[in-house]
Parts: sequence; structure tokens; C-alpha cells
Amino acid sequence: MQNIISGKGGTGEKSIIQTAARFLTASKKAGGKVSSNEFTKEQEVAELSPFIEEHQLWYPHILDKEHQIGESAEQKVFLQKNGTTVVK
Repeated sequence: MQNIISGKGGTGEKSIIQTAARFLTASKKAGGKVSSNEFTKEQEVAELSPFIEEHQLWYPHILDKEHQIGESAEQKVFLQKNGTTVVK
């Protein structure tokens, strides 16, 4: 699971996660002038938003705060109405 999350594999060469990871890596290399190896949150949003639009990856459903089961600094976790699936 950790390999899939980090974009290192698990579902083959055409994995959308791997594609997104390669997209960000290519964007970092193209920037060249950035001294840090990390994107700021704003830079990440600016880089990923067009990619997400192009590949239709936005989550289309409304997440109900009533079904929120967890939260951390950068993410929220919701239990779907079916009781077995989570959205992070």
C-alpha cells in the first residue's frame, strides 16, 4: 500500500498515481530555479490542478461532515454511506 501511495507501483506502468508522481517530478525539474526539493502547498495545487482536470480526477460527490471519521494536518477521512468505503 505504501508503494502505491508514494507512486512507486502496485498497479502497473500506466497507474494514474505513477503518472501524477512523474508529472510532479518533471515539473520540479523544469522549474530549475527552485532551491528546495519540496513544493509549497500553493505550488503543488497550481501544478496538480490542471492535471486533475485533464484526467477527471476530482471527487464528484459532496462529502458530508456528519460522516467525517478522522482528520490530520492535510487530510480528512469520511466514511461513505455504504459503511465500508472511506474517502481520504
